[in-house]
Amino acid sequence: MREHVLKTRRTLPNDARASLSRAACARTLDLLDAHLDFSGERAPLVATYCAMKNELDTTHLIERLYARGAHVAFPCTRGPLRMEFMEVNEATWRAAAIDFLARPGRFFPDQDFPGLTAVDPEALDAIVVPGAAFDESGMRLGLGAGCYDAFLPQVRKGCLVAGIAFDEQLCEQIPADIHDRRMSVVVTPTRTIEPA
Repeated sequence: MREHVLKTRRTLPNDARASLSRAACARTLDLLDAHLDFSGERAPLVATYCAMKNELDTTHLIERLYARGAHVAFPCTRGPLRMEFMEVNEATWRAAAIDFLARPGRFFPDQDFPGLTAVDPEALDAIVVPGAAFDESGMRLGLGAGCYDAFLPQVRKGCLVAGIAFDEQLCEQIPADIHDRRMSVVVTPTRTIEPA
């Protein structure tokens, strides 16, 4: 299933991938606007990701989050089943001056990032999650390293967990293990799916 969906994603033309990414980001931002208070005393802490290869590009979402004053965190993978999120300011993100931003998906087991500390998973207000595939019940199929499978159980119950993908990545049913966490919502360029 993973190979089939990823092969389909690879066939999307670059211009289509860009416009579809923008549409999914706009839809995700609408969702975050409805669930989070960007005008409150405490700015929301939102985790997202920098796209690698032909993943859905979150650049538009990240730009809008910074413009709304959100604190934005990005994943740093330390190894299989080992991932933490670090808050990064807008200037650093734009410069892609940190290895885990410039080379997402790589492992950085022993590398320190001066000035950055991992955020407490329970402090996250929302997390935007990539995946190889999603289904309408909110189940997710990852890339196989298990990083999100290990991280997501650590976020608090009230955290909005939003899967994001192209429509071509939706599957009828994804097999679920006991450790898998269902998404609160799955967003594509054309749909916002809130599992019952």
